[in-house]
Amino acid sequence: MKLKGIKAAAGELKEAKYARIYVNIQTGEVIAMTYIDSNSFSTFKDESIYEVCRYNYRYNNPTMAWIKEQVEQKLFELGIQ
Repeated sequence: MKLKGIKAAAGELKEAKYARIYVNIQTGEVIAMTYIDSNSFSTFKDESIYEVCRYNYRYNNPTMAWIKEQVEQKLFELGIQ
């Protein structure tokens, strides 16, 4: 699956303290959503959008390679390649 939006997600994470990364398994779109605390999350009506991981500015480095690795790991767990 071709992933799209990784560069935009990395840019979003560089300004964030807390965020979650999501992926749409039908389109390959990667989405980063920022939040005010680490316990916030979003729900989507579209069932093809899955949460990949949490992002915390203290522990994670928001590079494009890190995001791609996290998304590919989630897709592997879901059985999607």
